[in-house]
Amino acid sequence: MPAIIDIFVTCDGLQTLIDKYAEMPAEVTARIGSAMTKSLSVLREVAAEQKAPVAYGNLKNNIAIEPIVITEELVRGVVGAHRPPDIRFYPGFVETGTAPHSSGKLPPLDRLALWAVRADSPITWIKKSAVGKRGARTTEDINRHGVYGLALHIRKHGMKANPFMHDTVAQEQATIDNFFRDELAGLGK
Repeated sequence: MPAIIDIFVTCDGLQTLIDKYAEMPAEVTARIGSAMTKSLSVLREVAAEQKAPVAYGNLKNNIAIEPIVITEELVRGVVGAHRPPDIRFYPGFVETGTAPHSSGKLPPLDRLALWAVRADSPITWIKKSAVGKRGARTTEDINRHGVYGLALHIRKHGMKANPFMHDTVAQEQATIDNFFRDELAGLGK
């Protein structure tokens, strides 16, 4: 599984800006940089504050913007949640889901247990059905009774995707287009 997922965004006006690069490279670079900075800031804010699923906040709190790259052939901006190293694969698994684990390997039980023990965990069936009517809420009880079952389910069925970054891009596409259109309109003025 890749640590980073590529989501490509097309922008109205970007190709025109790139075509004008040869005529006035400094101004075009500045305008693309400005539009890209605004776009990435919006994507980061919406992804982190509205779209990213939250259990403990590791994913949401690590959504960051990487430095923008602008050349004659490439405009690249990255919003990602691949730091710190212990969560580098997690955003991809959340975004795209996982296939069944054909290797037979279980997902990490310790991480599942931390997620499952929360009182507001969406997997209440672990607390009620797998643990029993007594509804034990200790990590030890859930580890013993429910997390292993959840791990077996994930191994057999995979995990459902939660495409929060794709949803963010789709929601903010018009805003991104406007940033680039505005910069194009100001070119040469």
